Amino acid sequence: MIKAIIFDMGGVIIRFDENKYYEYLSKKYNIDENKITNIMIPLINKFDRGDITLGVLLDSISKNIGIKIPRKSWNYVFDTDATIDWQMISLIKSLSKNYKIYMLTNVNRSRYFRTNTMLKINNKLFNKKFISCYLHMTKPDRKIYQYVLAKTNLMPNEIIFIDDLIENVNGAREVGINSIVFRGYTDLVSKLERINVL
Repeated sequence: MIKAIIFDMGGVIIRFDENKYYEYLSKKYNIDENKITNIMIPLINKFDRGDITLGVLLDSISKNIGIKIPRKSWNYVFDTDATIDWQMISLIKSLSKNYKIYMLTNVNRSRYFRTNTMLKINNKLFNKKFISCYLHMTKPDRKIYQYVLAKTNLMPNEIIFIDDLIENVNGAREVGINSIVFRGYTDLVSKLERINVL
């Protein structure tokens, strides 16, 4: 019996692709986007795990590309492009009448602060939020899913996990959690109806 639904945030509730920042840096400083991406990905993973600060992230990028990256550029791209998927907010409100609702997301403190500000009162939709930068763990590491199971006191088969990245969905499935790859609101509703959750 399903008792809880766990939602990812970025790419599911908040529409934003971190590649937008890589694209912005590439165009602004005339640097190959693949080079930026290769520099950024390992740093973002550390940042999302809470292992480095925003200052260290930007300093590391600056040293690698030989150009000083201003802090304001980090927030500018997010503030310009990030939006809330209000259909998903409505869906979560509806599901919260019958299920516990949790958030499990890979996010750094800077982005989490921004998204918290965007969501405002909608934060109360979640019974609990599991945020990678505070846990020092990230998806798809099995430890983060085991941590969530322990903290929610739920069995894997009592949960549905929704994430837009297949590697995170597969990580959850490896510990026995029912998982859905998010492909948009309409597709998700169809999948939830199919398993009698809606």
